Amino acid sequence: MYRLLLIALLLGLVIFQIQGEKIPLNDGAGIVGVELRTVSEGFLEHFDDEGYEAFLVQRILPFALLNMTFELFGFDMDPESFLHGILIFNFLALLLGIYWYLRIVKKLRSSAKMEVLGFVLMFGSFLVLKISWYEPFSPALFAYIVGIGQVNYFIRYEKTKLFLVSLLGGFVWPTLFPVGMILIFMPNDKLVFKESERNFRVKYILPGLVLTAAMALFAVLFPERVFEGANLFEWLISLIALFIVITLGVNHSGIDWGKSLKLAQKKFKAERLTYLILSIGSYFLVIALLAVGKPSLSIKDFVFGILAYPVFKPLLFLISHFSFFGILIPLSIIFFSRISREAGKMGLGFSFLFILMMLFSLYGEAIWLAGFAPFMVLLILKGLRRYTLVAKDIWLIGFLNLMLSRFWYKINVEGLSESLSSQPNSFPAQRYFQHFGLTQSMPAYIIFLLVLVMMLLIIYYGKKRYAKAPDNI
Repeated sequence: MYRLLLIALLLGLVIFQIQGEKIPLNDGAGIVGVELRTVSEGFLEHFDDEGYEAFLVQRILPFALLNMTFELFGFDMDPESFLHGILIFNFLALLLGIYWYLRIVKKLRSSAKMEVLGFVLMFGSFLVLKISWYEPFSPALFAYIVGIGQVNYFIRYEKTKLFLVSLLGGFVWPTLFPVGMILIFMPNDKLVFKESERNFRVKYILPGLVLTAAMALFAVLFPERVFEGANLFEWLISLIALFIVITLGVNHSGIDWGKSLKLAQKKFKAERLTYLILSIGSYFLVIALLAVGKPSLSIKDFVFGILAYPVFKPLLFLISHFSFFGILIPLSIIFFSRISREAGKMGLGFSFLFILMMLFSLYGEAIWLAGFAPFMVLLILKGLRRYTLVAKDIWLIGFLNLMLSRFWYKINVEGLSESLSSQPNSFPAQRYFQHFGLTQSMPAYIIFLLVLVMMLLIIYYGKKRYAKAPDNI
C-alpha cells in the first residue's frame, strides 16, 4: 500500500510540473538544451553534414531516439512538439527508474521504512521534481536513471546487463560507461578496516595537503581563473575549510588505507587492468572518431575546475550538490563513516568508484554527480539499515526533502528572460541561477549555507537517538 502511495504522490507532482512553467529561453530549451534539441530536429542530417561535437555525442542517445520517434510517426517537427516529446521521454525514463528502484530494494531486502527513505532520497530531489521538467532538454535525468539501472545490475551481479546499460549510458553521459567498466573489471575483495574509526592518524592528512597545495600552486600560476570567482579572503577560508573536510573524511572513514592499498596491489591482476584500460580507451576512441571539433569540456578544463571551483566560496561544492540532491548530501556527511565502510565491503572496484565520486564532487557543478548519486542512495540504504528508524522521522525527512526540492517554487517572473543574460546576479535571474552553486549570488549562497547547516544539525542530533551496532562489524 505504501508503495502505491509513494508512486502516486511522485507521479502526481511530476504531472503537475509537466504542465507547469518552462524556462523562457529558446522555446523551453534553455541555454545548453538548444544544442541538444538540434539532435532531435535532424539527427541523421546533422550527423551526415556537419557532425556533432564530443559534448553532444556523449549525450546524444535520448535526443536521437526522440528524432527517430518523430520521424517514424510523422509528428510535426517544431519546437513546441519537441518540447512535448522530450517531456514524455523524461516521464517514461522516470517510470523505468521507479521499476529499477523497486528491484534494488527487493534485492537488498530493505524494510518498509528503509524503502520509503530510499524512495524519498532517490526521487524527492530538485533534479527529479523540478529542473528536469522546467528545463527538460537536459541529459541529467536520463543520466540519473541509467545510474539507477547500474546500481540494480551491480548488486544483482548481472554483469552482462550492467555492460549493456553502461554501453547505452556512454551516449547519455560521459561518466556512465567508465563507471560500469570499473564495477565489472575491478576486484570485489573487501577493504581492510581500522580497529576504531575514531583513531586519528597524522599520515591521513596527506591527501588534503596534496590537494590544497595543488590548489595553491594553481592560484599562483592562473590567478585569473581563481580570483574571477573569489577574492583572496574567500579563497583562503575556502582552502582551509576544504582541507579540514578532506582530512576528517579520510580519518573517520573507518578504512585502513595503507593496508587496503597493499591489498589492492596484491589482488589487482594485470589481465583485469588491461581489460579495464582497453574498454575505457575504446569508448573514448569511438567518441573521438564520431565527434568533430573540440569537446566543450576537456580533461584539462575539468582538472582546472577541480582546482578552482571548490575555493570560489567556502564549501561551495557541498552547497551546489545540496541544492540538487537535497537531504542525501547532509545524510551522507553525517553518516560518512558508515557509508564509507559499506563501500569498502562492496569491494575494491566499488571503493575506487566511491573515491572517484568524492573527486567529482569537488568540481562544483552538481549535474556531474547525476550518474553517481544513485550509488550514494545505495550506500545510505545499506549503511542505515543497522539503525532502528522511527516512522515519524522518515516522514519528516520526506517532508523536508520535498520542500528542498522546490517543486512549489515559481521561477518565471516578469523580466526573468532578459536578466538571465544581462544581470545574472540580480534577483530575477537568481530565481533560476540560485539553484546552481557556481552561479549563486552571495545572498543566495549564504541562505543555502545556513539551510545546509540546519539540516546537518537536525540529522546529527537525530542520529543520537538511535541505537547503533558496533562500528567494527
